[in-house]
Amino acid sequence: MKMKPLPWMCSHCRERAVQLVMLPYSTEISHDGRTYTVNIPDLQVGRCERCGNTVLPHAASQRITETFRQQRGFLKPEEIRQERKRLGLTQKELASLIGSADATLSRLETGTQMQSRLMDNSLRLFFALPEVRDLLRQLNEDPHSGTAAELATGTEASVSG
Repeated sequence: MKMKPLPWMCSHCRERAVQLVMLPYSTEISHDGRTYTVNIPDLQVGRCERCGNTVLPHAASQRITETFRQQRGFLKPEEIRQERKRLGLTQKELASLIGSADATLSRLETGTQMQSRLMDNSLRLFFALPEVRDLLRQLNEDPHSGTAAELATGTEASVSG
């Protein structure tokens, strides 16, 4: 993505005085009902030389998101895509198996959406364990195929009469 030529106009004081500077940056991100602090020691941001207003270029916003994803230990978008392809699945097939919308999975793979901890754990289990994939396929074929314990052991509950 091309940046506009510097200096940029400041949205606060309306002066053309925004220059790129490298500085330590800290922000809070709300995710999964919690607030997390993200600290980056060297983030390139726009700073107005007149009023001090800070502007986040697209690259800075991306870096904040990547740093947050790394701090939380979430799968990266490219890891989700690679694992899905390794298993020979389309986005639609994977989304169906894990109970997600196709569009959600697409946004996770492009990085435009951050997965929840629950989604991250579900994807990790799905990618790592063939048994999980088999159970989810079975549930997709027959949503009434039994309890989790019955599915895990391959038994069916008997109904007493």
